[in-house]
Amino acid sequence: MVKHYENDADMLRHLNAMHSLEVQTGIPADEIANIYEPVLEALEAGARVKTFLPILTARKVKEIIGGRGGMH
Repeated sequence: MVKHYENDADMLRHLNAMHSLEVQTGIPADEIANIYEPVLEALEAGARVKTFLPILTARKVKEIIGGRGGMH
């Protein structure tokens, strides 16, 4: 798990986003996390406002998953 969550509420938002991706795609949680966390780290590096990071990260993960042959 990424260690740079600002607080428990921030961590919960990201965990919820990952769970939603798991449900939507049928891809196991560990695979989602392996994609989500590096994307989050990259987006977070340039983010001034972090409120929308779960949404932006999930969107990017969906693009990546779609590029690997589609969602299940």
